[in-house]
Amino acid sequence: MPFELTIWLSVGAVLLAILLIVAFVRRKHSYFVAANIPGPPPTFLLGNLGTLWQASHYFRQLESWTHQYGKVYGMFEGTAPIYVVSDVDFLEQVFITQFAKFDRRKPLLFLLPGQEKRLHVFDANGPTWRRQRYILNPAFSKAKLTQMLPLINGCVDEFVQTLASYADENVDVDVCPMYFRMTVDTIFRCAFSFDTDVQRNLSNPYLTRYDDLLSVDARKLFFAKLATALPALGGFILQIFMRLFMLLHKLNKTFSFVHFPEMPLLWLLDHIGEHVIRVRTEENEIDRVDLLHIMLDAATDQSIVDEEAHCDEDISTSARTPIVKKLTINEILGNVFIFGAAGTETTANILSYCTYILATDHEVQQKLQDEIDANIDSNVQSPTYEMIDKLEYLDMFIKEVNRMYPVGPIALTRLCMQDTTIGQYTVKKGTVVQVDPYSIHYDVDLWGPVDPYKFYPERHATKRHPLAYVSFGAGPRSCVGIRFAMMEIKMTCVRLLKTFTILKCGKRESNFQIHDRATIKP
Repeated sequence: MPFELTIWLSVGAVLLAILLIVAFVRRKHSYFVAANIPGPPPTFLLGNLGTLWQASHYFRQLESWTHQYGKVYGMFEGTAPIYVVSDVDFLEQVFITQFAKFDRRKPLLFLLPGQEKRLHVFDANGPTWRRQRYILNPAFSKAKLTQMLPLINGCVDEFVQTLASYADENVDVDVCPMYFRMTVDTIFRCAFSFDTDVQRNLSNPYLTRYDDLLSVDARKLFFAKLATALPALGGFILQIFMRLFMLLHKLNKTFSFVHFPEMPLLWLLDHIGEHVIRVRTEENEIDRVDLLHIMLDAATDQSIVDEEAHCDEDISTSARTPIVKKLTINEILGNVFIFGAAGTETTANILSYCTYILATDHEVQQKLQDEIDANIDSNVQSPTYEMIDKLEYLDMFIKEVNRMYPVGPIALTRLCMQDTTIGQYTVKKGTVVQVDPYSIHYDVDLWGPVDPYKFYPERHATKRHPLAYVSFGAGPRSCVGIRFAMMEIKMTCVRLLKTFTILKCGKRESNFQIHDRATIKP
């Protein structure tokens, strides 16, 4: 074949490939236009990712677009269509009424090779999620939480003692890192039979690895951006990068003279696995009440095959398909990891926001102290579950903090598994629904008549729309650990307000900023 012809054929093939890619992207980006749904115009390949990556606050950007395009609009992550919704009736259909068609979240980026073996309750889908949730739910019953209360009190005791040393010296203190250390201590003691010294030892490796893991906005890492921009190739791209990180991790373990940078995720999974195996073989702690032992009681070395449910079947119940009440060791490992990540920084952030409000609103602080004094005797150092449960104003206070400062909206997504209709909208299989929490939580129609931008706990005494408050999700797939988190937060607030009066610091107040990373943190 003549050389010139070869060149022309090559050029023609390249041009044809470019034309096909352009046609493919344009067809994908016509999804919302064809459905007459407004939204920010996408750019070629990236969709709306360029704007989101440049935004200092991802969810405030969604709120800004809501003001511009309405309560239901469309955006694109690469070529993947995303419904952004603050219409609570629409969301009620997604999270509750039609849950069987939206039973899973948008997949997380970080899925390791072989991750399907250690899927945890956050990422598991369909019958696998149902089986895991069924086994985990009893760990957060009132009876089990009451048994865990002494362990929580021990962690709070240590926190209060540390804080008292600053109060005695009359110096300002940044409580955010202190709360993080306390919540790490609490989740490891109460959930995983793991007594740590993280509140005193700031270089504890579990503390530093979790801090490193959660302080990064994974959405803005290079390989995560690449995988998000090219959703068709996303899984392949992530597998390549994750296998590379795993290789570096193995080299670090094998050769003492090798010190490659490694992902905190891999270090944690490695050491958590060793801990789970160790606890499983120890007989002396078999009666300890915690999440790990509940999971280990259901442990099996056999593989589990979950029977797939159909989209017209309510997978939130066990009525139709019997549940295998077992977890594999890999699933236990995955759940220990995710509860360690989800149960630490989120709770620490909520406590930090609570403290900020207490320091800047002394009327609210006084009401809380009066309620605590009226219901809990001054000589009671460790309040019981029943004492804490009676504090209605404290409950409304924490809900109001979560309304104004939602900490984990990254989890507020649902993936459509079957074409369906919601009102005037046709939602196709494979489309993601993303909640816009700020637009919901600051909607005067949902949270009036008092200005939603005013901190007013009493607004929660009025019954609201079931999807007006989405801080912990809604429906069958809402946060499994909410009762544990609320008890820890309430106990800490009670002990804090029984011992101290929170004062604002001009320097801290002027530097108060919110950062959108793995969670939304102060």
